Amino acid sequence: KEWADKSRRDMQDSRGLEHDPPPLYHHKPKPIREEVEDFVIDICDDEHAMVRGELVKAGKEAYLWLRDYFVDSPGVVVSNKAHFLELAERWQYDPCERTDERP
Repeated sequence: KEWADKSRRDMQDSRGLEHDPPPLYHHKPKPIREEVEDFVIDICDDEHAMVRGELVKAGKEAYLWLRDYFVDSPGVVVSNKAHFLELAERWQYDPCERTDERP
């Protein structure tokens, strides 16, 4: 909650908003609709390892770009840089691996 409140204040200040932005709500996943149930995959299945590898590669490149260029760019306001980068850093890892297997 504290992070969300700070983010909202920073957004208000950086954009010069006169009124408070609406509160940030916690995301709740929606149930899978019956008509698409047959098309749902488990990305952690071995058969998807190659695709997952490409997604992780893209995630790592995105994280490095965010860290090395974006967050310190002129005109960019990141409310909590350390927290933002901590979250983005996870993009470089396979979400199906156990965390104790990571470097």
